[in-house]
Amino acid sequence: MDKHNTTAPPGKPAAEAPARRKRRAPKPVTAEWVVRLGYQGWGIALIGRGEEMTPYRVEEVVGAVEGGDTMEVVGYAVRKLDGDTHNIDCTGLEPTCTCPGFIRWHGERGIECRHIAALRVLVGFGAPEESQGFPADYDRPADAPGADGGTPF
Repeated sequence: MDKHNTTAPPGKPAAEAPARRKRRAPKPVTAEWVVRLGYQGWGIALIGRGEEMTPYRVEEVVGAVEGGDTMEVVGYAVRKLDGDTHNIDCTGLEPTCTCPGFIRWHGERGIECRHIAALRVLVGFGAPEESQGFPADYDRPADAPGADGGTPF
């Protein structure tokens, strides 16, 4: 007899269905700059959940936003050292990512992938004081492209 069968022969009590295990909440995402994102449009960051940190090259994706005639940061590309790259699109109401984690967890549980969560930490993603993909506390050199408020590229 199947141990999960809830029907029992006459005279014997029915077995209870096994309890579903509760899903654990994912570990919080940690992220830190090794080489800060700067006016050159890229940086190196360690991104992970818990103790395991993976180095990524974080690059700004610059393009024209619909209805605009100026270039601005429209997303980010995060690339592991092995070449595996995920693209984060920032043009919608909420960011999207091309990684399998976003596709699985965001749709199923509404949880952000590690790449989007890390960018929120690293660049002040979505914060009003964030400008052109630079971290809110980043001081661009006075002679850097875009330091005058124009497009850095």
